[in-house]
Amino acid sequence: MLLLKKETLIKSHAARASEGTFSAFAKCKNAVCAYPPRCGIPKMTVVYMGQHQPERQIENHRTALASYSCNPGCRLSPSLPNVASCGAKWRGQFQGVIVDTKWFLETIATDGSHLKHNVGEFPFRVGRDVSNHLAVAALGLSRHHAELSEDITGRLRLTDLDSTNGTFVNRNRVSGSCLLSENDIIHFGNAEYRLGTTQVGRTVLVPTNDMRTVMVPTGTTLSENFVQLEAQFLELLQGKGLSGAAQPIVNSADSSLFAYELLGRSKHPELPASPLRLFQLANALGREAALSEAFRRYGIHAIAARLKGTAVFVNTHPSETFEESFFKALRQALAEFPGLNLVVEVHETAVMETQRMRELAARLTDIGVRFAYDDFGAGQARLNELGEVPAHFVKFDMGLIRDIHLASDRKRRVVGDLVKLVHDLGSVSLAEGVETEAEAVVCRDMGFQLIQGYLTGKPVMLDPV
Repeated sequence: MLLLKKETLIKSHAARASEGTFSAFAKCKNAVCAYPPRCGIPKMTVVYMGQHQPERQIENHRTALASYSCNPGCRLSPSLPNVASCGAKWRGQFQGVIVDTKWFLETIATDGSHLKHNVGEFPFRVGRDVSNHLAVAALGLSRHHAELSEDITGRLRLTDLDSTNGTFVNRNRVSGSCLLSENDIIHFGNAEYRLGTTQVGRTVLVPTNDMRTVMVPTGTTLSENFVQLEAQFLELLQGKGLSGAAQPIVNSADSSLFAYELLGRSKHPELPASPLRLFQLANALGREAALSEAFRRYGIHAIAARLKGTAVFVNTHPSETFEESFFKALRQALAEFPGLNLVVEVHETAVMETQRMRELAARLTDIGVRFAYDDFGAGQARLNELGEVPAHFVKFDMGLIRDIHLASDRKRRVVGDLVKLVHDLGSVSLAEGVETEAEAVVCRDMGFQLIQGYLTGKPVMLDPV
């Protein structure tokens, strides 16, 4: 039997995966993996009786253990040893199980029993009202207390909905939103939960010569060994259906235009329009960086000639932040469009160490590009980065800004103090997600210098020049 993490399954001929191992009991003659047929990246070595024997000619119908390994530099599995391969074609048969990961919230009832609530759709809302996905009959919870949503990184994001008694992750109060990890302890008011995952297995079977046809039971789920819409996704990367939008960023004092943020979109007839869904598809194919670069390239080409010195904010994916191809693409954009006033938004999970952030800031400075911290206020790590490596711009997490005019005095003080801290460090503050004039008034009173949101301008689709 073969046990794989979902990310490790070679679902496409692109042969992209992130971690884990691949192994199979196989009946083979010689042999090394040529699966999937087009990748050319992975190699298979034969392990027999617990020893690597890459040159051994395994007789037909003898049982060998084949273990996946990869060439130096391959991103398939950095933890695996680069063992020798015997170079022949794989002719083994194997059966395995693919493991899909599902999220759940676990709590302990008064009788000591453990109760699990599956997080099955997004956004997943928690609160006292029965309309929530998870309705908790506890007085400490607000009617609509918090919500869970998907992040482009594949993790879950927790947003406090300006609850009365607060939302806490590992006993630290959430101001706005934060990204979650497995086994995090979450308190919605005084209701305690643990975030966990469960794994659902699906069997993969490659038939042997001596197998016989059997009737498949009615209702059997079809296998998912290959990523659907892969061909269409690759078309998108080449430009078919690729699109984008620009949302204005304005000065808070007089609403004059300051900059645009470029947003990726798709008009491909067979692909989802939602950027989040596209990045989920990209994740399955290991092409998140390629999608991010395609969106960025399209947006810059579509708007650069119209900017006339106006700044343009561009998004990045955490997987590309330190890739040489990322810096090369930025240099190419500046060379192609002289005078381009580019601001790179750094995702909160892209850099987790201050020293690495210093390195990134230095590289961007050398290129001549300014940078912004995105989703500021969503986690403690950003405070450390801000103090040690101040950004040119700080975009406050929209979870902090939403309904700020209705927020408690405590929350307003927290946000106001953060704005002052940003200014003291020489950065420009930006309130993201402003949708009402009441929110804008409070943001101006707090000292925000820039505002972005539906109130001052919705995203406008870009047509290539």
